[in-house]
Amino acid sequence: MYKLRVGDVVPADGTVVHGAASLDESRVTGEALPQAKRAGECVQSGSIVSSGFVHVRCEAPVSASFQARTDRRYRAHGGTPH
Repeated sequence: MYKLRVGDVVPADGTVVHGAASLDESRVTGEALPQAKRAGECVQSGSIVSSGFVHVRCEAPVSASFQARTDRRYRAHGGTPH
């Protein structure tokens, strides 16, 4: 479990177990507006906390996260991750 505050980047996919926050998911989904997250809702790695705080239960190893899968696909096509 990990705690996220304003400005933190979600390190691994997981489920919110406590708290409420708005997450900037534009890097992940392209959605321009922050998305509200509260207990029971999923968060994806790479999202950034815009407001609030949450405790998140990690659902998979970082190597299986959305961000890691995206980086692997990018590399497979000749790119280099940022």
